[in-house]
Amino acid sequence: MDFKYRAKDIEKIEKAKNEQIGKIAVDGTISSIALLIKYGTDCSLDRAYDIIDEEREKGKDTEELVLEIVEALTNQGFLTKELNIEKMKKAKASQMEMANIQLEKMI
Repeated sequence: MDFKYRAKDIEKIEKAKNEQIGKIAVDGTISSIALLIKYGTDCSLDRAYDIIDEEREKGKDTEELVLEIVEALTNQGFLTKELNIEKMKKAKASQMEMANIQLEKMI
């Protein structure tokens, strides 16, 4: 997805959630993801929820959406450039692999 954030978008998101953008970006709640999509794509909140559903139907999970949003916020200077997005993606993949191994053991 192509996210474009402006300072006034970030201010609106922070005001709506009464929290700093760094915490909102990674909290993983559907309401936060929807707000971040709304302001990052300049669409309505209802459309943002539709986008979440469409992305899930394509096979993405909400964690993948969060990582895309965090990457956009980082690249656009709203989160520290010290965040290593690739490392975050690899950590997620590793966690899923470990969870699958544990599930296999249970079966």
